[in-house]
Amino acid sequence: MTITERDTTATQLTLLDELVLTLLNEESGYFRQVPGWNLNCAVIGAALAE
Repeated sequence: MTITERDTTATQLTLLDELVLTLLNEESGYFRQVPGWNLNCAVIGAALAE
């Protein structure tokens, strides 16, 4: 079975999706810890920017 261009659909990641993916540690599978309110402010800012 081969995949053609019309069979695949590409969706663009949101800013919030990209933020979460940058926090993911691929080696351990866990998210990096962000101290204090920094992560909350970043998530809210990414959601508002969209």
